[in-house]
Formats: sequence, structure tokens, C-alpha cells
Amino acid sequence: MPRSRRTARRRSPGVDNETRKRIGQHIRGLREERRMTQASVADPAFTAAFISMVESGRALPSMKSLLHIARRLRVPIRQTLPPDL
Repeated sequence: MPRSRRTARRRSPGVDNETRKRIGQHIRGLREERRMTQASVADPAFTAAFISMVESGRALPSMKSLLHIARRLRVPIRQTLPPDL
């Protein structure tokens, strides 16, 4: 897949940088509250590198990846997003 396509997926036009960062910071906070590592949230489909990209705001998580993260963190999927979003 061409590099530009991968980048386009990470940078959704409808979501600004600040929103991506807020989502990532919120997910990182949930993970750290539970004293979990990125590796413990990851699996073969959603690698630790991907979790890192989400937490740093470089990637916007899909519904599928949010569901995975929520299950690993043992929270409802809605809790993976900041409450005021």
C-alpha cells in the first residue's frame, strides 16, 4: 500500500489534531491508571506501536480498535473517549 494511503488513514480529515491528541491522552490515562503497559493492551492485530500512535495522537482509532482497547482495559467502549467529546 502506498505510503500516502497509510498516512491518510491515520489523519482523518474530519478529526482535527487536537481531538486526536485528546482521545490518545484519555486512553493513555486509562491505561496508566490500571498500571498496564502498551504491550499488555496490544495483540497481533493492534500492536504496541499502534497503541503508541493512538496515545500520541498520530493515529485515530477505529471503532474496532476502540472496542479492542476497551476490552483490554475492561471499560465500556464509551469510556475510551473523553467525556466532553
